[in-house]
Amino acid sequence: MLNSSILDDRRSSQGRLIVLRVFVMVLFGVLAITFWGLQVLGNEKYRELADSNHLRTIALRAPRGVFFDRNSKVLVENRNAFSIAIIRERSTSLPAAMQRLAAVTGVDQARIEETMRTHAKDPLFQPISVIDHATDVQVAAVMARRLELPEVIVQEVPVRAYPAGGMAAHLMGYVNEISAVQLKQQEYAGLTPRTMIGQTGLEKIYNAKLMGVDGKKDVLVDSQNREVGEPINTDDPKDGHRLQLTIDYDLQHALEEAFKSDGLSGAAVLLDPKTGEVLAMTSQPEFDPNDFADGIDPAAWNRLSTDPEKPLTNRLIQNRYPPGSTFKILIAIAALS
Repeated sequence: MLNSSILDDRRSSQGRLIVLRVFVMVLFGVLAITFWGLQVLGNEKYRELADSNHLRTIALRAPRGVFFDRNSKVLVENRNAFSIAIIRERSTSLPAAMQRLAAVTGVDQARIEETMRTHAKDPLFQPISVIDHATDVQVAAVMARRLELPEVIVQEVPVRAYPAGGMAAHLMGYVNEISAVQLKQQEYAGLTPRTMIGQTGLEKIYNAKLMGVDGKKDVLVDSQNREVGEPINTDDPKDGHRLQLTIDYDLQHALEEAFKSDGLSGAAVLLDPKTGEVLAMTSQPEFDPNDFADGIDPAAWNRLSTDPEKPLTNRLIQNRYPPGSTFKILIAIAALS
């Protein structure tokens, strides 16, 4: 009986060992099949995902120099705004991405497509801003759908701001994207498409000093275009030079209000007779430079360019007027004497 019990135990142990061996073999077989699927069948997919984990250099736009009046009151400054951009190299289907983005943000899809067509020749890795001055709701909607929109990024950029609106608009000028023609000019050598430059007024005359130096940061991004960890390297942008004018804010405001209160069109300059400094100057009617700060809307441009009052015309330097009778000044002085 003892021998029979030992034999039964041996058979039971051998049976358990066989089951264990079969289980281990099946487990290794499943692992082998899984590895084979990942390495062979999914090679292209996972290689692409691995390659997508790479360093990306993000440009940091330098704020333009601030304008002050003679008493250090701010005339022109910068503010931070959000823009929503598309990176084409990260998109597998650009039309579908634009459709999803339009649906998420409530922006007309045709407007997004037009912007993309305008910048079709830009480098594929360069972000193309399709929604400037994005609202908090739009930014939140995009950030919540990062997995669905891997080619879409949200950028925080400094935008030109004119606190007084159209006050001294023709003197200050406005900024806008550099044009294809300007890119070929020597004074703009080294600049890239979509760079904001001064187009008129002091913004244009002192553009080189006001622009500052852009910075950059190197970040590691994953396959879903999400930043991983802290920036590897950061070069902070350098602000443009500040510009203090001889303009007196209060005098400038009073001069423009005098025109507007009587509904007059025209131009005027007030000088300090002792130094020749310009204390105030205006051309009426005016325009609001804020409309141009980050790309003017086509409807706003059409309204300004077709206005019969010609608000874009600087009447101080762009019109010709018949001279007055300068001899009357001599007569008046003689009469006073």
